Amino acid sequence: YHLLEILFLFSLYIPRLVRYINNIYIKLDGRSCHKIDRCDKLFNFDCLFLQFASEWAIPLDQSVSCLVQLEKLMEQNTSVHFSIEIRFSKDEDLSYLSPAYKRKTCWINTVSYRPFGVTQVEHRTFFAAFESICYKHDGRPHWAKEHPLKNEHLSELYPQWNLFHQKRKEFDPNDLFINDCVRNMFS
Repeated sequence: YHLLEILFLFSLYIPRLVRYINNIYIKLDGRSCHKIDRCDKLFNFDCLFLQFASEWAIPLDQSVSCLVQLEKLMEQNTSVHFSIEIRFSKDEDLSYLSPAYKRKTCWINTVSYRPFGVTQVEHRTFFAAFESICYKHDGRPHWAKEHPLKNEHLSELYPQWNLFHQKRKEFDPNDLFINDCVRNMFS
């Protein structure tokens, strides 16, 4: 992985290298696999180095259209890091703010690597286009990943948004469990 990190560092100065780096990695690693198991067994791995990440939950019935548009976007943006992770989950109704609340879901995740912890990685342009496509397909952002949405847009995406806030205020009237990030999204 050290070679990959060094190559991505070079690509910060020569962005057109990214597509070649991705292809080299695929040829070296080249394994494609399909696994079905519990999420704690599949998504518990070391990402190797720092990254910016954006993940959205798309209704299953809109996933093909969304993925086709994302493929076109990626063809235009040759400096997109691999890999785009796609997974599926069933609908659920226990958590009002679950991105999979009341709908079968296709999760789409993209990353922009930060080789050697570099923070000056230009990722916002692609992420903004990625987020726009997902939002147009009724996507809901992953709560632990980067996204630009605030209360006004989030309230449109979650049918129980107001009830959640009512209950949250009831159980946390002094906002003890609210941090700056959550406050920013909720206000």
